[in-house]
Amino acid sequence: MEHHAGFVARMRPEFAAHPHVMLHEVEARWSTRPGVPSGKAGHAGLDFADYVTAIDRVGGRFDLIVIDGRAREACLQAAIPHLAADGLVVYDNSGRQRYRRAIEGSGLLERRFAGLTPTLPYPEQTSLLTRPGTAAR
Repeated sequence: MEHHAGFVARMRPEFAAHPHVMLHEVEARWSTRPGVPSGKAGHAGLDFADYVTAIDRVGGRFDLIVIDGRAREACLQAAIPHLAADGLVVYDNSGRQRYRRAIEGSGLLERRFAGLTPTLPYPEQTSLLTRPGTAAR
């Protein structure tokens, strides 16, 4: 699922060679009362509810879920029921305070990886989340 049309346009040709990969564009909707807002500056008045719940419409269990867009806290909660028993969630920028609460309250086990990123002028963190009892990868 991706909410940014420009990113979808850039990635669609990359994913075309992989028939097992699905790319769904689900843009945010303008709303005076967003049901699922984004905490990112500049996104006030956008409702990401359709984006967050798109995983429910696709359905099934996933071995890999990457969370790196808007409304990440809600995306994580929506993703957990769809995570395969030994599945993996990659949660980008996981050191940010607003994401910490979601991760710590998820019931998933976390392994953190810190380092530099090509798009930001400071170190960042990405976390790998698994269900308790899942063998280390």
